[in-house]
Amino acid sequence: MIPVAGFARLNGITFIGPKHQVTTTTKNGVITIKHRKTPRIFSNSGWWTSVPLLRGAWMIVAMLGSMVINSGWLAKTLMGFWLMLNLSFIFWPNAETVPRTPPPPPDTLVISINPFDVLFFFMVIAMSFALKGLWQYHAAEHMSINTHEAGKSLDVKNIQQSSQISPRCGSNIVVIIFLVQILLFRVLDMKVIPFLDIAIMFAISYEIHRWQFKPFLWLGYLVQKYLVTRKPNEYHLVVGSIGLESLISLEETGQLPKHYAAMPNTSSK
Repeated sequence: MIPVAGFARLNGITFIGPKHQVTTTTKNGVITIKHRKTPRIFSNSGWWTSVPLLRGAWMIVAMLGSMVINSGWLAKTLMGFWLMLNLSFIFWPNAETVPRTPPPPPDTLVISINPFDVLFFFMVIAMSFALKGLWQYHAAEHMSINTHEAGKSLDVKNIQQSSQISPRCGSNIVVIIFLVQILLFRVLDMKVIPFLDIAIMFAISYEIHRWQFKPFLWLGYLVQKYLVTRKPNEYHLVVGSIGLESLISLEETGQLPKHYAAMPNTSSK
């Protein structure tokens, strides 16, 4: 069976296979297909995908790289702004002169709340409601891949019967990352080079995720069910069906299915 990954977009879905990747999007009711070769360095077939810890650290690099390559100009701009903002804080020349809160007296219980964590939490809650279309495509992506992995044909009726929860969704790892972050950088107060902490968290969290520890899986499933997926309508499932069927055909024959070859923008990007 062809291994497939993917991610949802505001107006469609991108499916990624070992050799090809397909992006199916919609605009004004018109479905378009774009496909390209999967960059070798972002594929799941390199030697680095079998090395413990390295495979988890590389996952975040491959995931972000693939999303940047496949995203539109607005998403690229936002990602670039986020990166520059983080770099400005890290290399701010007057950072050492900023007044700091004196340490608490010994044997004093202190509960530290990071305002950025609070802001991030409320942003996630707000996005879960504001980006309903994105989460519907996210569910359609999961359901399409689950149908494929169950060995069923990718017609809409079969996809409708599949679960919108995926055991391989990044949301499951995010839950573990949150717990690892608290342990390493809050409890143990680990100090590392900026941005290296992200790689360390992903490396450790990915290995924990591979154990399929049920309490973590249940937390991940709850996040998927109530925050980052919404029940898709038939149109979202059609987009998922067309995209994944096109990817499988490209992986097997190097060509799009004949009944999709005449659709708009079906040439390789």
